[in-house]
Amino acid sequence: MKKLTQLLLNCSFLLLCSNYATAQLSDTTTIWQITTLDDNEFVGHILSETESTIKFKTATIGVITIRKNQIKRREELISDASTNGLLWTENPMAFRYFIGNSGYNLRKGEAYYQNAWIFVNNFDIGLSDHFSLGIGTVPLFLFAGSTTPIWLTPKISLPIESDKVNFGIGGLVGTTISTDFNTSFGYGFGNLTLGNRNKNLTIGVGYGFVDGEFAERPTFSISGMIRTGKRGYIVTENYILSTGFETIPIFSLGGRFIGKRISIDYGGFYIPEIGDFALIPWLSISIPIGKVR
Repeated sequence: MKKLTQLLLNCSFLLLCSNYATAQLSDTTTIWQITTLDDNEFVGHILSETESTIKFKTATIGVITIRKNQIKRREELISDASTNGLLWTENPMAFRYFIGNSGYNLRKGEAYYQNAWIFVNNFDIGLSDHFSLGIGTVPLFLFAGSTTPIWLTPKISLPIESDKVNFGIGGLVGTTISTDFNTSFGYGFGNLTLGNRNKNLTIGVGYGFVDGEFAERPTFSISGMIRTGKRGYIVTENYILSTGFETIPIFSLGGRFIGKRISIDYGGFYIPEIGDFALIPWLSISIPIGKVR
């Protein structure tokens, strides 16, 4: 009798463990927006989740069950002071301004392709929540075999205080591909971002190098972004370059539009050293690839 009782207890324990493993309860305080393959959108809380389904509570139609293979994307909605209390999706491009980086990073599995002015191409992927790696090129070989640059951009992000202070360190390491001319180049940087993903200011310092020889003086940067609405941001990115002979300031101002499956940056860079009205326009698009939260 004792053996039978023990056997029943063991079976019950295993059954409970199995149920816990296959149906994990989620934090019902987090608000999610789930978009299915047929472009229906549901906003609400995740009640439980298995390997194949999500039990989802909406405010309008109650509790529904959604199969994971029917989900196109799942995004966490935020509602705080930075969104004026409205339900908005999180800033998907918080890791970058126009060109330079913030102290934030891509999360594990997130990936983006960026194209600027047709020719400049970048691909970035989050290998963990705190480490990302990018690769980029300008395919000039398409034009009579011209020298083509290619580069890698590793980055580590370290949160000092969650959603308030983030430190980033990384760089760009590149080379040129050519039959008669090759050189290496790069840039190493460290930056500190104050603020959240919707409104922040980043102060940075870095050193560039060419063929293993570093610049004598550092480059300083100050950048920032402010969310203006559900889809819009104001973005600025500014540098002070020191060549050893002169100091060259570079200023920029523009905006960012965040769509459902695309981000568009637009604006201009102003370099006083090359003329009073020398405004270099900026236009780029970023497209998410793979996992989307």
